[in-house]
Amino acid sequence: MKQSRYATLSGIQWLIPIGILVLICGAYMEVNKLDFTNWDDPVYVKDNSLIRHTDNAGIHKMFTTYVSGNYHPLTIASLAWDYQRGGLKPEVYHQTNLVLHVLNVALVFFIFFRLLKGEWFPVILISLFFGLHPMKVESVAWVSERKDVLYAFFWLAAWLSYIHYRQSGKVIYFILTHGLFLFSLLSKAMAVTLIPALILTDFLMDRPWSWRWIKEKVFMTLPAIGAGIVAILAQKEASAIGNSEYYTPFHQFLTACHGILFYLGKAFLPLNLCAFYPYPPKDTLPILFMVAPFLVLGLMIGIGLIWQKTGFRPLMFGALFYLILLFPVLQWLPVGNAIAADRYFYLSSIGVIVPLAVFLTNWIKQKSTYRWPIYLGCVALLAWFGILTRTQVKTWQNSITLFTRVAELYPNIPEPYNNLGIEWGKQGNQRKAIENYLKVVSIQPDFGLAYNNLGNAYGMLGQYDSAYFYLEKALQIKPSANAWSNMGNALGMLGKRDEARQAFLKSIELDPGFHESYHNLGASYAMAGDFTTAVPYFKKSLEILPDYAEAWRSLGITYQYLGDSTEARRCLQQAERFGKR
Repeated sequence: MKQSRYATLSGIQWLIPIGILVLICGAYMEVNKLDFTNWDDPVYVKDNSLIRHTDNAGIHKMFTTYVSGNYHPLTIASLAWDYQRGGLKPEVYHQTNLVLHVLNVALVFFIFFRLLKGEWFPVILISLFFGLHPMKVESVAWVSERKDVLYAFFWLAAWLSYIHYRQSGKVIYFILTHGLFLFSLLSKAMAVTLIPALILTDFLMDRPWSWRWIKEKVFMTLPAIGAGIVAILAQKEASAIGNSEYYTPFHQFLTACHGILFYLGKAFLPLNLCAFYPYPPKDTLPILFMVAPFLVLGLMIGIGLIWQKTGFRPLMFGALFYLILLFPVLQWLPVGNAIAADRYFYLSSIGVIVPLAVFLTNWIKQKSTYRWPIYLGCVALLAWFGILTRTQVKTWQNSITLFTRVAELYPNIPEPYNNLGIEWGKQGNQRKAIENYLKVVSIQPDFGLAYNNLGNAYGMLGQYDSAYFYLEKALQIKPSANAWSNMGNALGMLGKRDEARQAFLKSIELDPGFHESYHNLGASYAMAGDFTTAVPYFKKSLEILPDYAEAWRSLGITYQYLGDSTEARRCLQQAERFGKR
């Protein structure tokens, strides 16, 4: 392969990328103070037994288990590494997310330093836009989005490796590209977008067209197809794909076109950012949805005409890059209840800023009188982004701050009130929790999870008849392991011990990995004085979740009744270690 010259850093020039990374750290300095949220963080970390086991069996399970409708074993492995370092201290997980984001900014810097042949202004602008944009906060500040910053790290590293292969001609970098691509796929299925991105890179580098552009990527398509199939299967197993009868193909098409405009608008006017952007009512779509296809078509025609007239490659590269990175998440298949998400802009943002940065650079060269106004305008924009980012980080402080913000922006959707209820209940304020759950069912009467949560809250208040009433509604709408477990607790407190045990067994049948059901079943036997039968259930609960403090305490007390003081002392010490005295 013919080698080409490429730019390198030397001496004092290294202060530029270092300065950029310092600015990114400054914008995110509050991230270490963030807590976990109750939005997926229990599933990924707090209640996730997968991250507790790092032996061979545990690693095997990471690679053979779906988590929350996703297959991303390397993401789970990274969370397990954090758990080994710091247990359930949230700052440990947030620090790793931030480190990955900073590394990603560094990779973006070196990618475009190579592609743009050492042009400082566009490289700095692209890097800071990528690192400071407030829509990136969700990927960094949300522990459960580890998959986003992790897959992006391997994705960008593979991209840089490919560029080095194209410029140096060394095959080792081509092999490295394939390896990093596989790691990215094992972190998040979105990594499949790397293949067309590499083809676009050939285009941007003005590489003469040949079928080799396609052929040398063939070996990457096989794992990509496999990852796509696994991703769809995982989503279906988790019932995350929406109702196709409700979301008609026409509705999905309008939603996808709206998404293209949504992220483009937020790119330069990132106001009213939110953790949850709900679908509008199907029968009363806003006018923007109806005109979105025409606006997108006009935008595409405009870009095509400019390309035809000027041959400005960065514009075509950026437009196609943006569309390719967004395409899998434009809700062609409705996944979840949100129409958009800030995290989807993480890598796709590169397609927006690259053509603008190169255009401004060319303009400065042609009309030097505009140099300082352009520089000052860019500094002002990036400074504003930095301020918005610091503010947005604080929104992710905890579940209360996060979902209070969602409720402020979208007061007529049920999701934020349900999550607020969960958090108030966790803090012991069951009255406040019930107030939020009742708000949920007043908005959406068939919201089964809210009835389950209402039943649990009334149970915590000792109002077991009310608990039974709401749990029965929850099980009628959507049976779940958690609802059956809560029903077992309510039945037990109503004196219906046999029915309670049947409820716990139904919970275990629905989800054999639900640790609380084993504990509650054990507690049912212990309360009846059958301590010998209770022990295996407590142990099974701890086998699933080794740091489950409540189960350690229950097991310790049970051993006290069995007269085994040594085991009782050991278990109670473990309970205290994990926060249960």
